[in-house]
Amino acid sequence: MMKKTLAVIYNGGAYGTYLEWVLNMLISNQQIQSPFTAIGNSHLSTVGKQFLNMEQWRSYVQSELDYPTIRIHPKTIASEILSQNLDQILENCSHAVLIYPDRDHELLALNNFMTKVYPNRELYQGPLKDVNLDEIYKNFPITPDEEIPRWIMREHLSYYLVPAWRDQVDWFLPDTWQHHRCMIIYINELLHEFESCIQRIKDFWGVRFLKTIQELQPFHHKMLGLQSNLGQDKLCRDIIEHTMYGTDLLEWSPLPLASESWLQWRLRKLGYEIKCHGLNAFPLDSQKLRSIIYEA
Repeated sequence: MMKKTLAVIYNGGAYGTYLEWVLNMLISNQQIQSPFTAIGNSHLSTVGKQFLNMEQWRSYVQSELDYPTIRIHPKTIASEILSQNLDQILENCSHAVLIYPDRDHELLALNNFMTKVYPNRELYQGPLKDVNLDEIYKNFPITPDEEIPRWIMREHLSYYLVPAWRDQVDWFLPDTWQHHRCMIIYINELLHEFESCIQRIKDFWGVRFLKTIQELQPFHHKMLGLQSNLGQDKLCRDIIEHTMYGTDLLEWSPLPLASESWLQWRLRKLGYEIKCHGLNAFPLDSQKLRSIIYEA
């Protein structure tokens, strides 16, 4: 059954809830109320409809319901093929917008996924629910009765996190997949080219807005101010550059766990390992980081 629905398609942490809130505010007479939590996600929003997986989407397709917009995570099982799921969604909806992490915002999306999607759950009950904890207990000096130290989480995630996340988003999908009824927008465009991005979605969707995009600008500025993970991509690239090749000192504030794990993963790709045993406090300058890496 073909729905008149616009499907907002996104992986966790890629601002799909926010975009659906924006679009619903613009097509309705509803009074604008901020959807933002203290950690910067839009989970206070009560508009729209979320489908957590393809099974929920298929149930919707078979129903008589026809929402103006929905949002959906298109790949939640490792064995799924993202492009096939996208094609399946587009068989049954009039339009779709896929929000995708551009190359300059990969770490932003990854950190969002780790910290903003499951804010009230333990790490291994939320974003890392597929991690085999038995492997950690078998390979690291820790028992199930102990809290997992940060150095063990970082070491384990430096092997697991980036490959698993890239598999989830089929990195870099826009190079190989397009659909004439699906508009691909990048996180950078939504965050930093807000008015033109939303205008392009309006033109693509062919709907009438009942509010101006400018009316949402104050809310967009508020949302940007809550994004604590903005800047992690450039910072981590600078850390690698100064640690491996720089002569001047680079200092930084404590990093989120996903960024620390990415740095260890990236150094491994360059042929280096970190002396990580017991390293719960990650170095905060390039000289100290350089002193604990060695050629593998």
